[in-house]
Amino acid sequence: MHCPDCETLLRNVPADNAETCPSCAGEWIELPSLAARLRRPGASTPPAAPDAIPPQPAPARRWRHCPICRAVLLPRPWHSAMPPVSLPICSLGHGAWLTPAQMQALQKASRRASRTVLDRAAYFRFLARAAKKQFERAIRPRRRHRSSPLARLLGPWL
Repeated sequence: MHCPDCETLLRNVPADNAETCPSCAGEWIELPSLAARLRRPGASTPPAAPDAIPPQPAPARRWRHCPICRAVLLPRPWHSAMPPVSLPICSLGHGAWLTPAQMQALQKASRRASRTVLDRAAYFRFLARAAKKQFERAIRPRRRHRSSPLARLLGPWL
């Protein structure tokens, strides 16, 4: 497979199920692998190989193409991050192309989203308990007190 930015041959990184470009340090990663990597505690970008060439800025290109099917990579929001980060993703769902800066921004936004959920966990528990109580009240049979003559008279409408 070739790099969508500089057309260099990509190197396989089996541990992360990804392909990296030795010249621009970009990374082609499958979408399920990207989600799994972001869920891992302490997820970080893999260290560069000692013999790797320092990353060069990618030439300005109008379109990037998927290394697998050559479809155009369209910018799509990655919603598991908060705020959603726009990533160039294959329109057929093969994967995403990430530059090192995009990967860092994505990891930072994902950590922020996890922290937000953990911070609001008590509030979510409160909402769940309140909804449960409302549901139990709604299905509980009503008790009607018909002790007074007026209550007996209005019984069907109470």
